[in-house]
This record gives sequence, structure tokens and C-alpha cells, in this order.
Amino acid sequence: MIALLAATVVAQMMACGDASGPKAGPPASIVLVSGDAQGSAEVGSKLGHPLAIRVADSQGRNVTGVTVAWSTSSGVLSASSSLTDASGVATVEWTLGPLAGTQSATATVTGLNPVTFTAVAIAGPLAQIILSRDTVRLLGIGDVFRLSARAADRFGNGVLMGTSV
Repeated sequence: MIALLAATVVAQMMACGDASGPKAGPPASIVLVSGDAQGSAEVGSKLGHPLAIRVADSQGRNVTGVTVAWSTSSGVLSASSSLTDASGVATVEWTLGPLAGTQSATATVTGLNPVTFTAVAIAGPLAQIILSRDTVRLLGIGDVFRLSARAADRFGNGVLMGTSV
């Protein structure tokens, strides 16, 4: 009788996995956790919060040790890939690129639809004045030319100048 009870307990434990519960199955979903649409940030700056995704199996359980590939067409990520932790979460830091406007980064897990993060990069402070022409040649008396200039940040993005009274 004791042997039968012991065999039953062992069989039930093996069916359930270890003490932490059933083991997660293969990755079935990737969900954006945080880091998307953080508000406007200056071009060339690191976002205040990391990009984070969660990988789960078909039952919604966290999947540990999954490789997440990270990419961006603008800026620099702290890693090109990272592994999910015990919570099924993988993160990366994102430094925005030099062009003002909407930028995006993507997290991809093989076999699943990728997740895209967006950020709005705004021009930095005035760093230079860009002239429409850098050389002018006047060949005779009465020759005229028009010169225009625009305010720009360190990357050449246009900066709106306020007026003071």
C-alpha cells in the first residue's frame, strides 16, 4: 500500500513539473511590457526607461531563456539580443538617433510577430547657424544676392527660435 501511494505521488509530481508548477511550453506570444511612447526626448539622448517585452507560452506562462533580437533603424540599442528572465521579460536600453521625428525599435522572437516601439525625437538646443550659401561671388558693381540662414541643433535639425520682447 505504501509503495502504491509513493508511486502515485511521484507520478503526480512528474506530471506537474517541479515545485514551481508546470513547465512553460514553447514561446507562443510576445507582448510589449513598457518603454513605448515615452514622450518626446531630445535627439541623440538615451530614453529614460528601457524597452521591455514579455514572452509567454500558449497558456500565458512566462518562458525563460528565450533569445529576443532587438533592432532599430535610428539610434543605438544597448544590445542586439537579450534573454528572457524568470518573468519571461527581456529588456534593452535605447539611445535615439540624430534625426528629429518619430523613430522605432523592434523586438523579435523567432516564429512570432515582432513588437514595435516608437519614440518622438525632438531637436536639441541651438548649436549652429546654417547659411544657405557658404560662398558668394560678386562680379561687378550692382550685383546682389540673397543670403538666408536657419537655426539648427548639433545634428542639423531645425530649431524654432522664440522671440523676446
